[in-house]
Amino acid sequence: IGATHLSIGQEAVAVGSTSAIDAKDYITSTHRGHGHSVAKTAFAMDAMSDQELLEYTGLPADTENLRDQAFNHHLYRTLCELLGKEDGYCHGRGGGMHIADFHTGHLGANAIVGGSIAIATGAAMACQKLANGRVVLCLMGDGAANNGICHEAFNFAVQDQFKEGCPVIFLIENNQYGMTGQSVGEVTGVRYLAQRGMGYNEESMHAEVVDGMNLLAVRDAVQRAAELCRQGKGPVLLECLTYRYYGHSLSDNRMSYRTKEEENAWLQKDPIEQFQCELVDGGVLTQEQAAAEREAMKQRVEWATVAAANSADPDIREITRGLLAETTSDDIPASLATPESALLTPYKKVKRDSEGAVLYRHAVAEAIAEEMLRDKRVILYGEDVADYGGAFGATRGLIEVFGRERVFNAPISEAAIIGTGAGAAMVGMRPIVE
Repeated sequence: IGATHLSIGQEAVAVGSTSAIDAKDYITSTHRGHGHSVAKTAFAMDAMSDQELLEYTGLPADTENLRDQAFNHHLYRTLCELLGKEDGYCHGRGGGMHIADFHTGHLGANAIVGGSIAIATGAAMACQKLANGRVVLCLMGDGAANNGICHEAFNFAVQDQFKEGCPVIFLIENNQYGMTGQSVGEVTGVRYLAQRGMGYNEESMHAEVVDGMNLLAVRDAVQRAAELCRQGKGPVLLECLTYRYYGHSLSDNRMSYRTKEEENAWLQKDPIEQFQCELVDGGVLTQEQAAAEREAMKQRVEWATVAAANSADPDIREITRGLLAETTSDDIPASLATPESALLTPYKKVKRDSEGAVLYRHAVAEAIAEEMLRDKRVILYGEDVADYGGAFGATRGLIEVFGRERVFNAPISEAAIIGTGAGAAMVGMRPIVE
């Protein structure tokens, strides 16, 4: 059910990158993102205690071989989502192109080319403001690197007004083709997409080109990038050179735009074969053990696929499930209120006229101030909202009360403003964007 975009050949990026971040860190993904999803949740589960694992999976407390069964459960739920089934991570509503699992920090795949880049940037900005020490890994394709939102998000992430660098790793998973267009020699004018980092800040976004067919190379690069982000030196731009062995989708006749010789050259660098050789050469596994591991995993995936195919479809009567939030912001705990000591000047309401009325723009500013006072997670940013007070004066006076940490200008970059607002909200902020 729905489109299928295989990522065979790109396994080293998914596994290497998600193994290099902490379990509580976040990722955003692409329309070709089921590999990212499998790996991110698997590593997050590996960091859970047995009790946490039971609560997460819902497996019986007396489950034998709990961790093996939990991983099987994860594969099953993943395949259910790919097949549009009720037991999927998004109850079959997302499919492969929108699979997500907020419980393990996976903020979602995205079928819009480049759609998750601003979301990741907003989530990272929120992590910085919440001071939770988390990093966001933004997995994106080479095709998305040519999209306007990529430029907008990169520029947003490097703003000087952020006291520390935004803790986001932009990882371009360059599989050589943005559907059929070749990044190098056809649709761009650079040899490496990582060169574009030079256009955004003095550090060139710490840009680096990585062997995306080598799991350990990817892991090493992302570990170093995550450390830079935790030191306040982000963002970081990585370009991982990899290859998709099949077409863009199942209907794509890939041989119309590439050659068999090219495919064979990349097959000689197959990431699974390379990693198996490293494990055997390093004495971690024997050749026989490695073969047995691969066969066992193949059987697991086959079992999960058959089980998912035979599982229940969503109930048509619940087609609107998930479209509307069931929560409100009516009851904010007092502990989240902004303390008076955090205000630069006391907040004063605008004087009413003899009939108790105020101008609309004053009412807007007052409503925003009320929310910022009762919930310190509320921030306000957008075009000209800070010192100028908004193009129509609807935010005038707020920066004098709440300061630049909570009221700040954004670039004239509407897609990034909306996208970062969504990302910040996903991880716990309450952004108001202009």
